[in-house]
Amino acid sequence: MSKTLGNSPDPIELIKKYGADGVRVGMLLCAPAGNDIPFDEGLCEQGRNFSNKIWNAFRLIKGWEVSEKEQPLEAKQAVKWFNSRIGTVLEEINDSFTKFRLSEALMSSYKLIWDDLCSSYLEAVKPAYGGKIDPRSLKETIEFFETTLKIIHPFMPFLSEEIWHRLADRPEKEDALIVAKWPEQEKGDELLQREWEVLSEILSDVKNQRNQYGISPKEALTGSVNISGRLNQDFSRLFKKLGNCTIDIISDGGDTSPRKNGVVSLDLGDKLQEEEKKNLEKELEYSKGFAKSVEKKLSDSDVLLWAHSKRRNSERKKLADALAKISQIEEKLEQMK
Repeated sequence: MSKTLGNSPDPIELIKKYGADGVRVGMLLCAPAGNDIPFDEGLCEQGRNFSNKIWNAFRLIKGWEVSEKEQPLEAKQAVKWFNSRIGTVLEEINDSFTKFRLSEALMSSYKLIWDDLCSSYLEAVKPAYGGKIDPRSLKETIEFFETTLKIIHPFMPFLSEEIWHRLADRPEKEDALIVAKWPEQEKGDELLQREWEVLSEILSDVKNQRNQYGISPKEALTGSVNISGRLNQDFSRLFKKLGNCTIDIISDGGDTSPRKNGVVSLDLGDKLQEEEKKNLEKELEYSKGFAKSVEKKLSDSDVLLWAHSKRRNSERKKLADALAKISQIEEKLEQMK
């Protein structure tokens, strides 16, 4: 960027478009310590999207209704994990601050909120659609959210301060976020976090296979996975909630940190055959359409007058291949009846 060359963006226009906090985040994301700033307006857009993510998380939490009931096991596990995760990330952020690596501190904060809080923790504790949350989970979630607001406040002061006062009835000056104490946390449990990583890998496998075979997330599945080392069997409740899947964990009995061996084996049974049938029907429809277009081209006398003999032979070969493929697909579909 150079004012002399006139290629510097107008900060006021950027703020109008992406918000002040969005622009701050965008500038910091493209400004690693000790390097020149390769400005990219797309990072300001990323900052705005991050602002929206935090705001939507706040709206989700404030929209929960409470029911006097015990805290579910899966929520207890999620609370324990996220509490540990905050401890690990705070260590990273504090270390980055002491070295004046503001971009790295922001990235650690960004991942904590986007990946860990929004994509994992809130999904694990939120009640089912139309359901209500237990008081303890709500209380702990609000406390976690307040901690993340403190962490992100140096980078996004306007949004975080606004949400801070909306989360609870606070005096404007005496209890402002800008004068709140920086969070302190015990060191994170590395084994617990590794277990959660394996859980996420397994859920990712399930999701990918659902997408591959066109299976709705609402359809319950069963399956198994081989694990090296130890993985808490209580995670089965989280598999059920987050992936709508019952997973049988087959461990080798070791005491080391867990590691997933191979892809999750899902018991798809008839679902695979149904999906294969759908794919074959789509392929048959396409092949028939293709054969029809080639037949039309070959039957057009004007085309045959100018077409080279090699071209005609090529089109005839295409037609023969298409007809052979149609015959094979129809035979497969007949066998599946």
